[in-house]
Amino acid sequence: MRLRGLLIGGSLFGVVLAVALALALRGVTADSAAADGDPLARSAPPVRALSATPTVATQRPDTRTRQGERIVSRPRTAVRKPDPDGGPDWAIRTYGSRSTWRERDGRLLVRPRNDCFQLGRVFEGRFGWIDGANVFRSVKPGAAGAPQLCTMLKFAGTLMSPSERVTRITEVGGGEPRPLQTVEWGVPTRSHGLPSLRIGSLAQEHAVRAEYRVADPGGGLPWGIDRADGPGSGCLIDFAPLVGERPGTLDRTLDTVTLPSFGATCPNHDDASRLTPRNPLVAWGGGAFRETDAERTARDRVALRTLPGRTTVVGRAHRDVVSVTVVSPRDVRTLTPSAHDRVFAAVWDGTFPTGRIELRARMRDGGTHVLRLRVWNP
Repeated sequence: MRLRGLLIGGSLFGVVLAVALALALRGVTADSAAADGDPLARSAPPVRALSATPTVATQRPDTRTRQGERIVSRPRTAVRKPDPDGGPDWAIRTYGSRSTWRERDGRLLVRPRNDCFQLGRVFEGRFGWIDGANVFRSVKPGAAGAPQLCTMLKFAGTLMSPSERVTRITEVGGGEPRPLQTVEWGVPTRSHGLPSLRIGSLAQEHAVRAEYRVADPGGGLPWGIDRADGPGSGCLIDFAPLVGERPGTLDRTLDTVTLPSFGATCPNHDDASRLTPRNPLVAWGGGAFRETDAERTARDRVALRTLPGRTTVVGRAHRDVVSVTVVSPRDVRTLTPSAHDRVFAAVWDGTFPTGRIELRARMRDGGTHVLRLRVWNP
């Protein structure tokens, strides 16, 4: 009887252990699938929606304008739309502006009038902005306090109309920022007399994924290329630091990531069609990005030994390219293009005063093709 009891107990223990291992392996498999082969990919923590009613800032509203900017007409609301997440309405207001500057010889130059458009929120009858901590601040017309685009409407539509993709993010000072909501907006064109405004919701942000990601040399936010809808195989958004899966320029005051498109929402959609086995690479870059004081301070807290600024190279490869070796004046690194859109990228701290960047594509048939880029600095 004792032996029988031991056998039954051992069998039950084995079943329990097998179930526990199965659950553990399932979790590991899910994490690996989420990474999709990207060593920088991590399952993003769920973003908790902010309250629909923001807190009103106690300090006085910002009344500054950009240096040399003069507001020459009263603001009026051009477009107003409800927020899909139940928060205060979104709005675009317009007003006239003139820019002035003084030459070294003392002459005061005045530019022609611009029509300016400002993106914001309307709360309790006031126009302002809601930051990543869900705090509402009233904003006066001008470049400070909320996103602004200015243009001369008589030329609108003749070239490319300015537009932006602005992603609200959680408070930058509260740890790793996460996307909250993306808004695409732009100035009127000759074919459409009102500013464009398309508002996303919090739920839509979870479906976005960067096509390619690279670690920052200074330990800051990773860099990446985003993929959006577009002709052919899709549109690849410019290489920039990522907040979550959104690339762009980080604004630590507004808690936003902004990517200008200037009407050309897909500037490189025809790159794939131009690639052939004889010309398997297209690339751009080799230039340097300067950093603001805030970006440099944040980077120096993480890595004091990195150089100021960033140099980047971004490219796209033919499907027959197995790998791309990047030879720069500083080092040699081998990259694997992304599986879907065959893009690759590299980023260095600092700049290259002289020299060239050489890209060597290794083909499936064993051949090699070389593309050279000239280094330039702003």
